[in-house]
Amino acid sequence: MILKILNGLEICSEKLYVPVSTSGSTKVKYHWIIYHIILPRVTADPLLPYIDAEYIENLIESCRNYCTSAEYAVYKLLYKILYSAWNQGFLETCLASDITERKETKSSLRIYTKEQLKLFLNAIHEDPYIHRLEFLLALFCGLRPGEILGLTYNNFDSSTQTLNIHKQYTKDGRLPSESADPKYSCKKLEGERYRSFQIPDFVCEELVLRQEKNMCFFRTHPDKKDNGNFCISSRGKVKTLETLNQCVQSVYCSLYSSGPRKTFHGQRDCQRPDGYPRKSSIFRILQGM
Repeated sequence: MILKILNGLEICSEKLYVPVSTSGSTKVKYHWIIYHIILPRVTADPLLPYIDAEYIENLIESCRNYCTSAEYAVYKLLYKILYSAWNQGFLETCLASDITERKETKSSLRIYTKEQLKLFLNAIHEDPYIHRLEFLLALFCGLRPGEILGLTYNNFDSSTQTLNIHKQYTKDGRLPSESADPKYSCKKLEGERYRSFQIPDFVCEELVLRQEKNMCFFRTHPDKKDNGNFCISSRGKVKTLETLNQCVQSVYCSLYSSGPRKTFHGQRDCQRPDGYPRKSSIFRILQGM
């Protein structure tokens, strides 16, 4: 079977070149890169055995203006495709070794000024939705959204003010060709992401308060099951990333009349200014700013 480059990319998205160990979320990412970044920029469609390194270099170059991380993402995916195509006999030479290596663009750390942080924390406090704990865990503890949503009472030791982070609650990746609505599940963390650390007093206070409120909710709703998660919605289920994103957007809209859409994931990179007191409630922090 002789494939054209377009055929090869489409078949790749349907598993031909994707390693068996690839997770569902990674498959969804590959699908997005292929159909939204690469394919719209394919101007010529040669047979796969006749493509060369120059063609691949030009294709990668044409994708770089899509966003700051597009060039590396396209390079990384095409490298996997070309290596697998050679390994499976669709290419006579390993073109993967002939293309120029790209370096991943590192995201810059954004620091809130005290004035910005005061505005933001006030907006969180005044927002009608109960998501203050989630914001504090992102801003002052650097937790990712999945780590926040996966946090349970067993992960928190109030006597030592310690959090143990060893799992995340994330959406299972599904391709558009696969079935129905995405589902969420807990996944264990590995390597450096498995960690324990002490947290500020005011975050500890919010965790204790949230646990008390959750336990009260489940006492008055015996039909609901308490799985010990901190981040529970008004329906008694674990919150979702979509809920958090809607919340952060509403907070930004209360501060700014217009601007780019914000997501909850970005909050962990908007670190607090240096010199912030650990032993102080969030209200005393606001009063002292």
